[in-house]
This record gives sequence, structure tokens and C-alpha cells, in this order.
Amino acid sequence: MEQMWLIAQEVAEKIFDHFQQLQPQIVGALQSGIDQLTRPPDSPTGLELRLADLQETLLARDNELAISRKQIQDLQMKLARKENEKAALMPLRSRVSSLEFKLLEKDAEGISQIQDLQMKLAREENARAALVPLQSRVDFLEFKLLQKEGEIVAAQQGLHGKLERMETEKLQSCMAQISHLEKQLAQKESERVLMAQRFATQPQVDGETWQYQTSRGKWISFPEPANKELIVKARENHDAFQIVIDERTYDIEFKKGKKEVKIRCFVGLPSLPLHWNARLHQGLSGNLMLLKKVTGKRTLERLAEVLNGSRARHDGTVCKCVHGSSNFIVTEAYQVRNLHLWRRYHRCIRSICDKHRQYGISPEHIRHPPSKALIDFATDIDVDQASNELLLLHGTPHFDVAKVIATEGFDHRVAGNGLYGQGTYFAAQTCKAAQYATVHGMSLKASTQLVGTMLLARVAIGDPFYTQSEWHFSRPPEKNGVRADSIIARPGTSHGPSAGRQNHLEVVTFDPAQAYPEFIVNFVEK
Repeated sequence: MEQMWLIAQEVAEKIFDHFQQLQPQIVGALQSGIDQLTRPPDSPTGLELRLADLQETLLARDNELAISRKQIQDLQMKLARKENEKAALMPLRSRVSSLEFKLLEKDAEGISQIQDLQMKLAREENARAALVPLQSRVDFLEFKLLQKEGEIVAAQQGLHGKLERMETEKLQSCMAQISHLEKQLAQKESERVLMAQRFATQPQVDGETWQYQTSRGKWISFPEPANKELIVKARENHDAFQIVIDERTYDIEFKKGKKEVKIRCFVGLPSLPLHWNARLHQGLSGNLMLLKKVTGKRTLERLAEVLNGSRARHDGTVCKCVHGSSNFIVTEAYQVRNLHLWRRYHRCIRSICDKHRQYGISPEHIRHPPSKALIDFATDIDVDQASNELLLLHGTPHFDVAKVIATEGFDHRVAGNGLYGQGTYFAAQTCKAAQYATVHGMSLKASTQLVGTMLLARVAIGDPFYTQSEWHFSRPPEKNGVRADSIIARPGTSHGPSAGRQNHLEVVTFDPAQAYPEFIVNFVEK
């Protein structure tokens, strides 16, 4: 429709231009005719000729004008038709305008979308440009990774061969060790059988028993024939003589010689300890002082060394409790010399040993031994550490309680039920025992107003059970089908889902005769 309108407008403009071109010619012809009419006539003939020419010219002009008018009428008719067509096209033009407006809106939206897409594309191009160095880095790293993988494969192949050689060597070494251990086991078994035969002929509890000390510090009883001979020789005051044991001859000297193996005599059970500085008849007659105050400066110093040297745990760390960094000062100490408890304690040791022999038990040694200070002091007072006899610590809230223990012994029946059963608890660290050494030991240090009391005790732990959790019974659990002799809670043992873990080494016994109180120590902390 728009094209038709443009054609009509072009036709109209051509008609108007043609009319404009003809108008001057018509006007000129009329003006020439008027001029000729107004000019004086030259002659009738000339005038007639001139008039005839004018008539011819006018007639020609009229013809041309008629033709032009006809053309104008045709053009006007065409123009009218065009106008009608234009009028018919007006609604279409409105529709076209509306569509053009909508098209402009769509174009604007399209342009906006194109601009957004161009911006996104620019951002993507920028991001892609930023990724170019990263891609180069990734390619480089992938190349390096491939190199490393090749090196790893080569190393794995080398290690595989090396491991095969090592496994072969290790297998050969293990076979040699197994063979060696089998020989040692056979030797130990023969020694055990021989020892069992010897103990089968030993005197009972109430007889005299002579013993010798091995290079490992363990005391072994002489066979019965040799024991009887030693009893006779000792009563006859012989200084030196010979005895035969298993077809071997041994020189016995009651006085020290160049090469010494310690021997000792039990009266029923072991005689009085050497560090008591007392004779047997004093204990039997009742003249032995139960609590002897320690007056020797060196012994008091040694006791202080034991307390201060036992603060750290087995791994060298110090407890964060109130006593972990204390300096323990011994104010006074007492040596316990209770013959009844001493003999009861050794009867318990004998009973534990009999059980071990009967069931073929080799006691498990301590995995986390006490401090060097405790071990050295235990050695000085002949604690048989090779046979799992230890010197440990036990805190009491009052000195009077310690005196009761010195008189009657440790008694788990009057104690509460702890984390590891209703037993008697001993510690290898001073800070743990100090928590129970006063009535406020959990939160306060011992002082001159609140003196702490602690016992150093021999403890026969026998074959211990290393617990991994709490134990709420009045006797130790079974171990390999036989009841264990004690419980040991190592540092790190769980107290349950919400109660934390064990911080100290603790030993729990369930037999009153299983421990003997050696010293009562009163102390303060700085």
C-alpha cells in the first residue's frame, strides 16, 4: 500500500510540472496576439495574413490546450482514484504505524538484549583471556604430573624389587629369630620344670628357707637337701663350706668374698628387712617399734627426691593439676616396722608365685615403669622389681589414717568403689597421690595449716590386667582364663563417653595382703 501511495504522488507531481511548463507558452501566445491586435495594421492584406497566422497559431494552441486539458482530466481522474485508494489505505497506514511502533519497541528490546549479550560476551572474553595463563599453567602442571607419574612408576618398580628382597631377608631373619626363641623357650621350659621340681620339695611356710639372688635381682630358694645343710651350717657358725646341687658343687661363704652372690634366710618367711636395722628376736618378742621416726638427714633427702622426682608421667609430661608443678618438702617421716604385716605380705607373694607355677603363667612386666627416683629407692630397700614388686605411692587425708594402715594394713573393704573397682589404689606419680593426701587435695596444695600425708608402699602386682575401660567389681578380671592379680590403668585409658581419659599410671589391688606400707611421709608444697 505504501508503494501505491508513492506512485500516485509521483503522477500528481508530473502533471503539475507539465502544466507549469505549458503555462508560459500559452501566456506568451496570448500576449503576442494582443500585441498584434493593438499594433496598427499595415495593410488589409497583411492584416488578414497576420490574422490568419494568428488564428492558425491560436487553433494549434487550442488543440494543444485541449490535449493538455484532456491529459489534465485524465490525470485528475487518476489522482481521484489515487485519492480514493489513499483513503482506503488510511486504516492500513494506521495499522502499519502501530506495527511500526511495536516494531520499534521490539527493536529497542532487541537492541537492549543484544547489548546485554554483547556485555556478557565481553565478560566471557575477558574471563577467557584471564584463563589463558591458567590454562598454560594447567598444561604445564599436567606435563609435570605426567613426569612425576612416570617417576613414581619407575620408583614403584624399583621399590617392588627392593621390597621383595627385603621380605626375603626379613623372612630369613624372622626364621632365625623364631629358631632362637624356640631354643630359649625350650631352655626356659626346662628351667621352669627344674624350678617346679625344686619348689615341690621346699619346706612350707613355717620352715626356714635359704635363698640366693640371681643376676637379675630375683630371689630363688635352694632345694630342700641344700636348704637343710645350710640351716645346720648356719647354726654351727660355719663361715665357709661346700654344698652339692644337681651334681654341681658350690662354695658357700657367709662372709663376703671376691665374687659374691647374695643369699638370705627366711624364718618361715623372709627375715626382717635390712633397712629396718633390727634383729629377728626384737620382732618376735614385741620389742620392735611399730613406727620409727626417720631422723637420718640422708634418708629424709632421699624421700624428698622420690616425691619430687616422681611428678612427671612416663613420657616426661607434667600434670596440669594443682600439684603438677609443686616442690614437695618432707617435714617428717616414719618407717613402718610391722612384722605381722610383713609376713602376711610375703605369704601373699608366695601364694601368687604358687598360682603362677601351677598355671604356667609368666607375669607380664610393667609397660610404663615408675620414675627413676622410685626405682632407685626401691632397689636400696631390696624391692624385688624383677618379680613385678613395685614401690608406689598412696595418699591419705590424715596422719591418723596412715597410722591405722601401718597397724592393720591396706584394706579395700573400707574404700569406696572407684573407676576400676573396689580396691586399693596406688599411683606412680606424686601429683596423683597428693590429690588424696589432704581433705582438700583436689583443689589445694598441702601447707603448714593443711599438712599432706603419703605412704610409700611395696605392691605385689603379680600378673596385671591392663584395663582399657572402667571396672566396677571387687576383684580383678580374668586374663587368659585365670584371674589376674591386679589392675593397671595406663595413661590414656578411657573413663567413658563423657568422663575423659586417664592421666596417670594407677595400680589397683584387691587383696589387703598384697601391699606393705614402708614409710609414712608428711609434707608441704611450695
